[in-house]
Amino acid sequence: MVRVAAAAKGPVVVLLNVGSPKELSWIDKVPGILVAYYGGEESAAAVVETILGRSCPSGRLPTTWPRKLEDLPSSNEKARLAVSNAATAGDVPYVEGLAIGYRALTGNAEARPLFSFGHGLSYTSFAYTGFRAQILSSSSSAVAATACVTVKNDGSRAGAEVAQLYVHGTAPGGAEQRSLRGFKRTRELQPGEEQQLVFELDSRALGSYFDVEAGRWVPPPPGCAKLEIGASATDVRGTTTLNISSPPPR
Repeated sequence: MVRVAAAAKGPVVVLLNVGSPKELSWIDKVPGILVAYYGGEESAAAVVETILGRSCPSGRLPTTWPRKLEDLPSSNEKARLAVSNAATAGDVPYVEGLAIGYRALTGNAEARPLFSFGHGLSYTSFAYTGFRAQILSSSSSAVAATACVTVKNDGSRAGAEVAQLYVHGTAPGGAEQRSLRGFKRTRELQPGEEQQLVFELDSRALGSYFDVEAGRWVPPPPGCAKLEIGASATDVRGTTTLNISSPPPR
């Protein structure tokens, strides 16, 4: 249906009234797509206001949209076979572990996502400057830090931006893991206006994890923790590091 409509005269904007990612094999045939999810009774009014440009969109995708279903680690034949072999009555194992969403597809050249986690367009544009972080306190059991960034509307009309903070930390077992650790939406900024956003980070955000065998939370390991700020999981606008020192002996 979309292909037929796209072949007709005039531009076609596709409205996706869905609750989860879909395969969009026809995406190169249309100039615009609006994901509305399930907006309730005011959906129609919001969609019209957005399409006509009366409101400036600032929504962001809470999921990663793959190009095809087979790109997802949980859908390939190996994963299905592992689940089939391991599953018992009332127990379905997640054999992909933490390799889901942006953790699985970001940086994977063979399965580059169609739309990244956190993606969203606007009728204006934003610049990120001054991204930095600092340790506030550190002990044998906890670490506290803050990160801040200045977001400026450098476009021609008012709009809001959603900045996302990602941290490269340590996953259970000692493997490195990149995780979303915070997001903040600016107020509606006029052209040329800017706002500083501050993120508060605790030990869990900086890489601590629960040790099942020890029955306790393990603090972040000493070293440099890499932080990224961006407009999506793949649209990184700035990076910085935090030097986490060795905790004092107990």
